[in-house]
Amino acid sequence: MPDKNDILNMRAKADCGPECNAEIEVKLEADPDDLARIGRLRWLRPLVQGRTTTRILRTIYFDTKDHRLRKLGMVLRVRKEGRRFIQCLKRHAPESPVSRQEWESVVPSHFPDLSHLRAVPALRGLKLEARALLPVFETGFRRTTRTLRHPAGGHVILAVDRGEIVSGAVTTPINEIELELADGPAVAIFDLAKRFCAELPVRVSLRSKAEKGFDLAQGKAGAVWARAFPVSLPGGASAEDALAMAMVGGIRHLAANSDCVISRTHHEGVHQMRVAARRMRAVLSIFRKQSPHDVFSAIDGHLKWLIAALGPARDWDIFIDETLAPFKEMAADNPVLAETIARAEQCRNAAYADAQRCIGSATYAEAVLDIAAWLHEKPWRESASTEPVGIADIPAMDFAARTLARRHSKVEKLARRFDTMTPEERHRLRISTKKLRYAAELFASLYPAKDSKRYLKCLARLQDSLGALNDLTTAERLLQSLGADKQTGGALDVAYVSGLLDGWYGHAARRHEQKTVKALDSFTRMRPYWRQ
Repeated sequence: MPDKNDILNMRAKADCGPECNAEIEVKLEADPDDLARIGRLRWLRPLVQGRTTTRILRTIYFDTKDHRLRKLGMVLRVRKEGRRFIQCLKRHAPESPVSRQEWESVVPSHFPDLSHLRAVPALRGLKLEARALLPVFETGFRRTTRTLRHPAGGHVILAVDRGEIVSGAVTTPINEIELELADGPAVAIFDLAKRFCAELPVRVSLRSKAEKGFDLAQGKAGAVWARAFPVSLPGGASAEDALAMAMVGGIRHLAANSDCVISRTHHEGVHQMRVAARRMRAVLSIFRKQSPHDVFSAIDGHLKWLIAALGPARDWDIFIDETLAPFKEMAADNPVLAETIARAEQCRNAAYADAQRCIGSATYAEAVLDIAAWLHEKPWRESASTEPVGIADIPAMDFAARTLARRHSKVEKLARRFDTMTPEERHRLRISTKKLRYAAELFASLYPAKDSKRYLKCLARLQDSLGALNDLTTAERLLQSLGADKQTGGALDVAYVSGLLDGWYGHAARRHEQKTVKALDSFTRMRPYWRQ
């Protein structure tokens, strides 16, 4: 069985241009001490085949001054391996979070040779010139490589990397386990990744060294939060393309914010993780009728668990940073308010500790790996054999029109009863609005931008005003929990604080209700863009 170096030798030949190879890879992050424990794992030793090799790898990553390649989802690097320079252009596969397309070739020096990339379809029309390329950052690390034979068949390349990413005077460490499928079924790589996660405190990472390097070069050295990745459906896209691209974007959005929650660098991290999970659940609900229930149920269960696990941290963020914000200056002269804020902070700290344990758990790792495997294996295709038409056969435009019309109609029907709705019914209206907005954003690229943007802007206003009303309801629930929580201290005058909140936010609630009525009126008069 060839090792990683042999595979590279076969792929990269100096006398020919690069061919497109599909790389299937799962990356795990760990602390240095835990990486040292890999060689002592008893279950791993019988799987190792051939020799274990160690190499020093130095790589320079290139892009234009305005990062044109990165904006197109591509990475260009040159890596020195022994006496050779291996150039590689990589791009994420849009339909799988663990698969990348790559074009490799041997070049004369550490600088890229674009003549090897003229035939690459991904670069057509870019008009890229060698003189426009600049080194952005570089990596240097020690790679220890083993070839593993999976019991069910197939070979996986296990690489342990220790080193750093360097951009100018700034560095960030590399402590990673990479599992790359050499041959055989993809289940092998996911199974091995789960075994590592079960026995070592490692974390699944969907961020490549390149993504970390670009963040470092742009001054984002610490853990940062990230917004959702927009879905741009190509012309002639199928409903299956929409499902895969939306879910891949969702899991990448989820993974992009996990470090921010673990390090607690910004409250948006936990919010964006919940947004990512909610978006993915909304996407699953869109396609649920097209496949048997069991195709989506396990993935939906993972996402539902995650939303619940992260919910308390997000609720306390809103309560402290928004609901209690107007009262913080008064707390210096008001012991009851000061005690309320102090207890709320204790509850928030506890909620974040729970969220961090969740993200660092084997259960979370299993959830991410199951979603990635599900997307890679596409089990809905197997179920399509019993269906008259599978989602791969339905044009995205047709599917979008039916889906959006159904969801628009539901929100429109609920909106007529807003004045007489209970808080629970308004919550259902908010959820239906959110689902409609996620669906509208998913399919927006299929339609003229000016029409979809106007509709989405109207939905955003409606969702924000409904959300503000829901936050006030949540605040009352959290306030009551502070008085009932024995761990945070003795009795708390909840009625007094509740009175302050009611007095302060009574006017705000009426104002939000008025905004909601206006937003609903605008929505009912909005002409759906998919009908134009």
